[in-house]
Amino acid sequence: MLEPVQEDLLRSLVAAARTLPPTERTTFSVTSQIGKPTLDVYHPGLPDQQHDAFEGDLVVLEDMGFIRVLGRYSRTVFEFDVTPVGYRRIEAPAELTAASTRRRWGRWVAMDVRPWKTSRMSNIWRVRDAAAPEDPVRALKELKYAKGRSSTAYLRFVREIETLATALKGKHPGIIEVLDHTIPAEDDVSAPFYVMPLGSSSLHDAATHLHGQLEAVLSRCLPVADALGAAHEAGVVHRDVKPGNILLFGAAADARPVLGDFGICYLVEEEQRERLTRAEAHTVGTDEFVAPELLGGGQSERITPAADVYSLGKTIFAVVGGGDVFPREDFDDPRFDLVSRYSDSRLGHLVGLMQRMVTKDPADRPQTMTEVRALLERAVQNLEERVDYREGMYAAAAGPAERLGRLSRAVALPQSTARRDAVLAAIEEGATAAQRIAAEATQVSAPGYAVGMGLDHPHAAAAAAVAEELQAVGLPLVAVDDREGFEEWIAAATRHSLLHDGHRSASSRMVLTLGEVAAAHGAGALAWRQRRLELLRMVLDRLVVGGSSWIHHSPIGRNSTELLPWLVRSLSTSQILKRADAQLANDVGRPLSLIHGLAVLKWLEAAPDAELNEYIEGRATDYADFPIPFAPGLWELRWVPELLGIGQTGGPLEREIAQKLFDMNVADFRALVGRLTQPLQVMSGHALRRLNRVPYFSLNTDPRAWKSWCGGDITMR
Repeated sequence: MLEPVQEDLLRSLVAAARTLPPTERTTFSVTSQIGKPTLDVYHPGLPDQQHDAFEGDLVVLEDMGFIRVLGRYSRTVFEFDVTPVGYRRIEAPAELTAASTRRRWGRWVAMDVRPWKTSRMSNIWRVRDAAAPEDPVRALKELKYAKGRSSTAYLRFVREIETLATALKGKHPGIIEVLDHTIPAEDDVSAPFYVMPLGSSSLHDAATHLHGQLEAVLSRCLPVADALGAAHEAGVVHRDVKPGNILLFGAAADARPVLGDFGICYLVEEEQRERLTRAEAHTVGTDEFVAPELLGGGQSERITPAADVYSLGKTIFAVVGGGDVFPREDFDDPRFDLVSRYSDSRLGHLVGLMQRMVTKDPADRPQTMTEVRALLERAVQNLEERVDYREGMYAAAAGPAERLGRLSRAVALPQSTARRDAVLAAIEEGATAAQRIAAEATQVSAPGYAVGMGLDHPHAAAAAAVAEELQAVGLPLVAVDDREGFEEWIAAATRHSLLHDGHRSASSRMVLTLGEVAAAHGAGALAWRQRRLELLRMVLDRLVVGGSSWIHHSPIGRNSTELLPWLVRSLSTSQILKRADAQLANDVGRPLSLIHGLAVLKWLEAAPDAELNEYIEGRATDYADFPIPFAPGLWELRWVPELLGIGQTGGPLEREIAQKLFDMNVADFRALVGRLTQPLQVMSGHALRRLNRVPYFSLNTDPRAWKSWCGGDITMR
């Protein structure tokens, strides 16, 4: 890409040159001043000019002739020619006096006296079409030295031309286009060549300004993966993917990458190609980037698209690392620790990609470029959404943070079949991941009771991981108030917690149950904060139905007093909840307490009067089948003054609670709370005694204010 000041300089030269008669358009001399970002420009027919120049390398402008690299701190004189084709004269010095005899390949005329680029086997020239001199400058590739028709080099070059001009023609815009080519007939002594568009630079050049920028590099390599995928589908394995073979077209900010140099490609179906492979004892490809199965030439049966996966992985690292390439698979060598080099933890994602793409065994890599694209897209999304890298995250399916971002994008779209399919797929994916975590965490555990495990037991940590997987689906649905999707999610996400064999099940069921309870509470807390009370109603209904099975949990000790502290601790450290609402995660205890209080009210509302009267009058003798006395909401009473505060305000929130959670108006809701005040007192007192707490009950609020609001009497007796 030319910087604006470069463009101004070169355009002014072109404009100045066009003011001269064609026969007087001689060579301009441009001199850099040591230590100064300026250029002195001289032409015998023009006044002296001095122009500011970009502090870096000049690159080719299609309207100009040859421009060599200009170093700011070294004095360099270089020349270029703006004389139109057909008017050029013999010039001095000696190397320019051959201008009239410059190389030609049919209608293609070399712009320079030397090749623009050269490699071990080929030369690339910058050329113009003599028949259309106003057309852009092109690149022409030819063999570096004359080769016999039966030589491997000649056959390879012809195969490269045929592959690009025929097998890959039009397959993908990211594969270099052949604009013209010549393959001589048997009796023709001329050399083969082909003409292609001229890129402004390559990924190798771009490494000087893209180093450390993983997201930018991945965005440029995604089209390369697509181009390689198209080549693979056509039966072509590139075998020489590296930064220098990925050309860039256009401005640096949005340069279009194009894959070039198919000189050592492998054609799956061509017998002649196989003969060439067997004849090669040396490594095919660039040593620093070539896949290990190709070392020493490689056998044709081992050449698969996975070889290009390896090379693309090393290419990505080389550009992000500013040109550094680690030996073979040694990306974990401290010398190549880019996280430390750039003090950027996000570059851990690059390590994860290398673990998948740059492996010695081809079977351990993605086998198709479709898989590679999905892998790179995952990394880009994680970088955009600031998902922390964790070891091995790219070796498995997408983690909860990744799926949270993916589903959040899907549900942000208008309602459609595709959107609904994405929700259903995410629900199933989350449930599958949750079951896998529970199974892995408990595979060495015996079924049955697991009393006294405690909050720090690995099973409790596994349950928190289960909650993360499930919340990654539920929380995006809360955020967009997707009631249909949330109803399906809450049913799927609490399928185990509603089974009445709770603590008597296998260890994996215990972990699943506790994780499901945590996920439901996390979704309920977010629904409360965002005033999605229809969604909170679904959570409460599920908790009320399955009350006797979610109150006790073996992974945290089977003591109901441990549940709420564990929920608060797990959800306050939940990465998923923090991403959805960081402020809620910092104060999740309050909404959890209120959710339990509302659940208790719904329990009491549904309980038969005769049963409640037994408790109120002290006649109840069997509490085993009645879960209310052990509900956390009966001994963790922060919800009581909060509910009173909502009621005293008398605003729309109280009305919504009454209507959306209890299907009644405000007056009836207040009357309900007043009617349930006495059984609530008795039940909580009973729960406290059973838990060896202080054997009396207090709502921790002003009895007069409570009675004024709902008519309930909480006077201590």
